[in-house]
Amino acid sequence: ESQTQRLRGRGWSDEEITRRINNQMSTEGKLEKADFGIINVFSKEILYKQCQKIDAKLRKSYAKKEIRSGR
Repeated sequence: ESQTQRLRGRGWSDEEITRRINNQMSTEGKLEKADFGIINVFSKEILYKQCQKIDAKLRKSYAKKEIRSGR
């Protein structure tokens, strides 16, 4: 609903909104294909914690690559 309201605010017709949304991959499908996903429907604190976890995983992965490459 919030997506529809935002797009109406940009001057999109209901037909165009429906057509585009129906042609998109579902949120679940996007998350299945993604390496990381952030669910932004909760509080700022939960959003921040999700970002911290992803940041920690990325830093750990980057550090392992650095070690393997001898840097």
